[in-house]
Amino acid sequence: MLFGKEDWERYKQREMKVLAEETVRRVTKETEKRVRKTLEQQMAEEIERRVQLELERRTTINIICDSLEKLGEVPEDLRRILGEQKNSVILRNKSE
Repeated sequence: MLFGKEDWERYKQREMKVLAEETVRRVTKETEKRVRKTLEQQMAEEIERRVQLELERRTTINIICDSLEKLGEVPEDLRRILGEQKNSVILRNKSE
């Protein structure tokens, strides 16, 4: 099949357009994968951070309760208040 000059130019333009669209789709898909992976990693790090903070909080509460038990009985109200405390910094010694 022979192409005239105008037919050839239209054909080249159509092929370039198809190639450009495919490239945009591929790059978009790769970018979405990278963004998703980054977000998943950030979420995992945040979950790990929160779990660590909760473990530290519980450890601090347990240390406080254990220390108080050595001095005598720990009132149930105090245990409840300590258990409800969400900010472990408040439970720590301010001189640390």
